[in-house]
Formats: sequence, structure tokens, C-alpha cells
Amino acid sequence: MLATLVAMSSFALHSGDRVCFYGDSITEQQLYTVYVEAFVHLRFPKLKVDFSNRGWSGDTAAGQTEGGPAELRVKRDVAPVKATVVTIMLGMNDGGYVPFEEKRYSAFEASYNKLCDLLAAASAPGARFTMIETSPWDDYTRDDPTGYNGTLMKYAPVVKEAAAKRGALFVDFNAPMAKVMTEAKKKDVKLANQIVPDWIHPGVPGHIMMAGELLKAWGAPAEVCDVRLDAAAKQVSKSDNATVTGFDGLTWTELDAATPFAADPDDPAVKLVLSLYDFQDALNRETLEVDGLAQGTYRLTIDGVAVGSFSGEELGKGINLANYDTPMRKQAVQVVDWAWKRSHVDFARWREVDFQYADRSAGKAASKAMEKLERDVLNDELKAAQPVSHRYRLEKLS
Repeated sequence: MLATLVAMSSFALHSGDRVCFYGDSITEQQLYTVYVEAFVHLRFPKLKVDFSNRGWSGDTAAGQTEGGPAELRVKRDVAPVKATVVTIMLGMNDGGYVPFEEKRYSAFEASYNKLCDLLAAASAPGARFTMIETSPWDDYTRDDPTGYNGTLMKYAPVVKEAAAKRGALFVDFNAPMAKVMTEAKKKDVKLANQIVPDWIHPGVPGHIMMAGELLKAWGAPAEVCDVRLDAAAKQVSKSDNATVTGFDGLTWTELDAATPFAADPDDPAVKLVLSLYDFQDALNRETLEVDGLAQGTYRLTIDGVAVGSFSGEELGKGINLANYDTPMRKQAVQVVDWAWKRSHVDFARWREVDFQYADRSAGKAASKAMEKLERDVLNDELKAAQPVSHRYRLEKLS
């Protein structure tokens, strides 16, 4: 378990943290935020972290959407969270969807810095901030005469400088996504279009990249677990973040301390993105290596379910089980689903009840009931994220 403790100590989130995601409609989609939440609970199942999504469609650094100006948004929507970690992703709407204008840029710079100060004052003492350059307008998989992403990229220094001024973390969502989108178009333009389907709002493949960039910036570990077995000697050579028992050369029982992440793994557009983006290698390595096998092909089953067939040479080099349909992947999909449900209950309580009916006794009662429901769903999510033992078997095929 030493590897788990080391990984936890270097990760940006700690037990007791309350994370608030602040942004516009891209955050309001509740996708990259849910993926980050599920990843954290899968990778660190003992870590107690709460998440709140406070994205508002159309929002800018100054606010001025249906939710009101930034001062009201922060006081009403963020202050009650008492966040210890705050992420800010804005800019898509601030550029006005027009070519770069100095006046808009200056307004964004002033509003963004004011917003940062407002959020700092409304959050818990010593709250840590992550300031994010917005995901790209799709200039890359479609022909776009406006070149609007060029405008967004010119706004990035405001975010980067605000982060540096406050000792906050800066994360760029734009450039890594643009790079993958450019390469994806060369391989399959229709699938590439699904990364940001409507020019503005990323689809699932885009949000996986966004979650990946945030998690990498937060120091999330690459390894889920690393198990290396010597079949000839019937010995466990290495078992980082895992406990292996009863190894007889071809069968064993394994309890990992974490579970790999999975989101729509059978979606063709997700598969394309994962072939071009380093999520699996940088964040989702569930390594199994079996040395000392006789030449031939071996079927790997986990809990009696076939995972795949591999040559002895492939197993000797090591495979990443996170790339295959395993019981662990099925567990991860369930945790993502619970995280989605929890996020939507919390979001509905905030936006549909607190925002509109906070001055009514029935509204206050409904809010308390939904808060209890959200905690119940969170408990189910955390329960689903707890690691379980699995029985592994290698069978040599004739």
C-alpha cells in the first residue's frame, strides 16, 4: 500500500476537500466534472472529497447571464459551498464570437481578475485555485472562416497571468485538444466532428481530454496498479498497489487498491481520441506482466469472464488491463453513472430549488430533502468505488 500513500501525498486533493467547478455552459454540461469526480473516487477510494458544479450557460467573467452579475453569482452560488479547491473555466463567451477586439480583451482582463478576488473571498481560507484556459472553438475538424479559436487563444495570457499573480495552478485545455482534433480529422473527419459537435460544447471524447488535462495538472498518478508475475518460479515479482495471493503459475486472486477509469469505452469517437491522446498511458495504467510462460497463446479470464487472448511474449512484455473489457471496467462505468446521478441531484437542488424558491418554506424543505438525497447517492457512489477481489486465470490454448 506504500505506492497508494505516496500517490495520495503528491495528489492535489486531500480528504476533506470541497471542490467547486465554476464556469459557463461547458462546465454546466457536467461531463469533465463528473469524470474527474469518478476518477478521484476510483483511484483513491478512501479519499473523502465533495464536488459541486456551478457552471451557468452563457456566463462570462462579469456574469450578466440569467444568474446575474459575478458578485451575485459568487455570493449566492459559490459561498455556501465553502470550497477549499476552486476551478475557473471561462472565456468562450467573453470573446463575443467575433474577431479579436482590444476593448473586449480589456473588459475580460478586468472582470476576470475581479472574479478571482471575489471567489477567493467567498471560499474557505487558504483555498487552492486552478485557472483553466477554455476548451477550443472548433476551427480544426470543420472549415471555419471566423478563426474564433484564434481570438480565444489571445485571451489565454489573462488567465495565465492571473494564476501566476495568485500562486494558482494554470491548466491549458485548448492546445492539447486542438492538437488531437487536428490529428483526428486526418483519420476520420466524421468521428473527429464529435469531439466538439456544435463548435462550442465538447462531446464525451472532448470532455475525457479535459478531465485528463486537469487530473494530470493535479498530479494524478499514472498507475492503477502494477502486477508482475513469474510463472516459471510461481512467484510474485512485483505487486504495487495490489495484493496477489494463491499464485500457482497460471491462476491467482488479486485485490487492487484502486480501479481504472472508464467512460463510454465502446464509443468509436472515444476510441479514436484515446488512440491519439495519452489518457491511458499517463493516467490509467493497470499493468499485468507474466514472465516465464511457455511459448503459445493464453486466454485470460477474470472471474470466469474472458478478457482476451495473448501470446506468452505479449504477457511477458506486459498489457494494460484498462484497455480491455474487464470486471474492473464494468465497476468503473457504474461509478461514473453514480457520479453523474449525484452531480445532477446537487445541480438541480442549486439551480431549480435554491435559485428560484429559497424564500419559501416549502423551497427550503425541498432543498434539505434534496441535499439528503444527494448524500445518499454519494454514499452509493463511494460504495461502488471500493475495490473488490478478482480471480484470474491463464489457460493455454492448443
